[in-house]
Amino acid sequence: LENFKNKDYSNEDLIELGLIKRASTGNFFDVFRDRIIFPIYNQNQNIVGFGGRALDGESTAKYINSQESKVFNKSREVYGLVSRGEKIRKKGFVILMEGYMDVLSAHKNDFENAVASLGTAFTDEQAKLLKRYTNNIVISYDNDEAGIKATQRGIDILKNNELSAFVLDFSPWNDPDEYLSNNSTEEFEAIISNSKSSLQFQIEQIQKKYSLDMEK
Repeated sequence: LENFKNKDYSNEDLIELGLIKRASTGNFFDVFRDRIIFPIYNQNQNIVGFGGRALDGESTAKYINSQESKVFNKSREVYGLVSRGEKIRKKGFVILMEGYMDVLSAHKNDFENAVASLGTAFTDEQAKLLKRYTNNIVISYDNDEAGIKATQRGIDILKNNELSAFVLDFSPWNDPDEYLSNNSTEEFEAIISNSKSSLQFQIEQIQKKYSLDMEK
């Protein structure tokens, strides 16, 4: 808060951008206090928002994002877009992940074509943004029920935007961050090469839900 004041930003500016709030006592406090901060860059490589991960287990929300403002719209941005999308163009595909730590782990292991959809609510606007750089999207959401449902919704959105969707299978690990922490870069490249088509993924989900054995 003091750093912004020294740069002549008013409290009203900081409230509008969701960086501070007024407490019931009337004092102002930092919205992202006691959190690890993840800057969110737009396609022009300007910081337009922040994500914050709690450092303790007592916070009401493990992750928070900047609120909607005149410079930040969560549904139109992705986390981890670097080099104005050139890393994605060079690879020929983008890896769509769920969390900040997943993307950071991917970038650390030279997969700088990985981005996160700022939560599991992938949107048409985000699909259109990614389409500027590639037509091939490899979904790599968490390996749990919520992640599977988010993957199914993501496939529908990608298809509606005429994008090719593939799904990464990194089971039995829970998420890409955990996989990359326990396996090599080469092994991650191998499962990317063997990623499932969206149709194959959907068929497998139907098989898990319903018995397709027609024998009596």
